[in-house]
Amino acid sequence: MISKRIAFVSAISFAVLALFMFSSAEAESAVLNSPFHQPDEFVRVDSEITMLFGVTYTSNDWGAPDSIVVKFQGGSAGDITLECTENCSGNQDGIWRVPDGMEPEAGTLVTNVGAEEIFYQFVASKSGEEDQCYLVCDAWVESNVRVNTIPVLTDNATITPGSGMPEDTYTLSITYTDADGHTGSISATVCETSNASNCNDDSLSLEKSSGDESTGAVYSVDFTTSLGGALTVTVSGGDGFDSAE
Repeated sequence: MISKRIAFVSAISFAVLALFMFSSAEAESAVLNSPFHQPDEFVRVDSEITMLFGVTYTSNDWGAPDSIVVKFQGGSAGDITLECTENCSGNQDGIWRVPDGMEPEAGTLVTNVGAEEIFYQFVASKSGEEDQCYLVCDAWVESNVRVNTIPVLTDNATITPGSGMPEDTYTLSITYTDADGHTGSISATVCETSNASNCNDDSLSLEKSSGDESTGAVYSVDFTTSLGGALTVTVSGGDGFDSAE
């Protein structure tokens, strides 16, 4: 009789312990992983290029989220709400991405176009739950993509007058265009055509004389040379971030 009672009490204790252990287990939060951006094959993109962002959502015990957004460290794009587009289940497990037609331009994702890279983060939200992010919410995903439009030096450079004597004053002019509006840093060298190593001692520095860089500004400089015969002027420059084409 005694042994039976001991066994009975032990069984109750085991049941209570098991109930306590199961009830104390916490629900597993959702996970965001495999973030991506496109294009991803470049280290630099023009500011007008549209960018695609996406992430894989795994609900676990969380269920379907109320929303998932991508946000950016800089720029004016703000938060963009994603949609589930691939391998979506009832809990919305699958790949979430920026909807078609809503892809932001790269120039809106950084504060300063030129040297700045794109940084982004994904945030899943659900009423009554703490937000879930890729890895941690107080960090950013580094894209390794810098935003800057390559400036252009047109091939319409002119020298006036077109001919003259050594020590005459000449004017060199060329059009510089930068869609981002960056000021040009433009220089030129003057050399003999028949002997490219025989050049003016100092390179020429061109300054803006008219126009606007975003639509095409004329840069020019007055110069003299002691060189004679046919001369070749080579113009190069950039916006301080990349060389002009």
